[in-house]
Amino acid sequence: MKRANRERGGVELFAERVRRLREERGWSQNELAEFADLAPTAFSRVLSGARELRMEHVVALAWSLEITLTELVAGTTAAGLVLEWIPRARFEDSERARVDALRELEVVRADAAGRGAEADSLTRAVATLHERLEAREAELAASSVEVEGARAQRRELLQLRRDTTMLEAHTRRLEKEAQSLKAALDDSQQQAADYRRRWEEIRARSHQLRTDLSTAKSGKLAASALEVFLGAVFEQEPGVPAA
Repeated sequence: MKRANRERGGVELFAERVRRLREERGWSQNELAEFADLAPTAFSRVLSGARELRMEHVVALAWSLEITLTELVAGTTAAGLVLEWIPRARFEDSERARVDALRELEVVRADAAGRGAEADSLTRAVATLHERLEAREAELAASSVEVEGARAQRRELLQLRRDTTMLEAHTRRLEKEAQSLKAALDDSQQQAADYRRRWEEIRARSHQLRTDLSTAKSGKLAASALEVFLGAVFEQEPGVPAA
């Protein structure tokens, strides 16, 4: 019963077509009436069939809905009204054009859906590449830090090598100086030993002379001889300390 109210002999009621188009746009009936410059009450009576549908009503609704007359009335109970105003051949051509346009629109929509899926796939691929790029950049940053650390360690190692070379050269100089000082010390010790030995000899001879002089009969002669002897000894060995 409901289907019979909506359709008449397989033909959609004009009011149902208008309602469907209006709801697709999210408009109320009063809003559509305002857009079509029709009184809401009169518009309601036209759709309910209480008032005769005229061509100016159809034109105003098509203009408000931004569609052609063919799109508005084709396959509806209002198609005959339009045929009275438009030759049948032109109407059929318009209807065929409308069907072709709908088919083309479906093709475009399908192509757009395919391209949308392709775009989504490309977007995901780009996102994956961005993630990989960010990971690579993070790896490069970490590598750069490691490289900089290695360079710093290398600079420290080179500085340590230079310092070590300088220390080795300084150590060799100190060793040479120590050897020179040791040789000089050895010479000094040898000279000191020689001086001491000769001093001991002189001391022993002086003691012997003093002993001999104490027993000599002539003290003056003995003193003169001792002075001559001692003078000769000290002139021959300068630097020997006096007894």
